[in-house]
Amino acid sequence: MVLGQQVVDGLYLLMDDGEILIILVYVDDPLLVASSLAAIYKMKDALHKRFEMKDLSEAKVILGLHIRRDKALGILKLAAVPPPLAAQLP
Repeated sequence: MVLGQQVVDGLYLLMDDGEILIILVYVDDPLLVASSLAAIYKMKDALHKRFEMKDLSEAKVILGLHIRRDKALGILKLAAVPPPLAAQLP
């Protein structure tokens, strides 16, 4: 069973079979964050069937925030970095 809720404008929270999926939509750019990669692929498939979209792969920056991941530790970090320093990020 899918339970979905709009938390605030452009931010949606879905729960499906124990998976948590967060969708952030800014204008026409969705960002998907989920408890598993399978949940992301499932949502991408559903969105591709309904909308004309292209996958831009993993996000590195959104709304001026730089995204850094440590997949081994399961950590996601966001950092607001001034443009001159942003060029130095890996």
